[in-house]
Amino acid sequence: MRPTKKALSPENSKNGCQWQPFLCSRLLRVNTSLGAVNSALCGAGIALVSSVFVAAALAEGRLQRVLPDYAGPSRRVYALHGYRQQLPLVLRLLVERLSARLARVQGMSLG
Repeated sequence: MRPTKKALSPENSKNGCQWQPFLCSRLLRVNTSLGAVNSALCGAGIALVSSVFVAAALAEGRLQRVLPDYAGPSRRVYALHGYRQQLPLVLRLLVERLSARLARVQGMSLG
C-alpha cells in the first residue's frame, strides 16, 4: 500500500516527529539502532535495541518497555584503533570513560 495523501500537519506530530499513517503488510527494517529508536519514537512500532540507546527516552517517558522479560542476544562492543604500540592518552581516556558509562547502564556487563 502507498502512504495516504493526507498533508502533514501539527496534529500529525508525535515526540517532535512528523508522521503520516499508512498500511503496510511488511516489517519495517532499519540497519542502525538510531533508526530503530527514532522509528519507535515516531510511533512506527517497537524496537529491540540496547538499553544504552533508550535510557533517556525511557526515563523521560517518551518510550516504554513492552516486553520487559525478553532480551535479545548480548553483543560485544569493540573500540578499534590503528596504533601498534600504546594508545595515546586521549584515546585511552575515551575508552575508560565509555567503559565506565556503559557499566552504569542497567543490564550492561563488561568483560
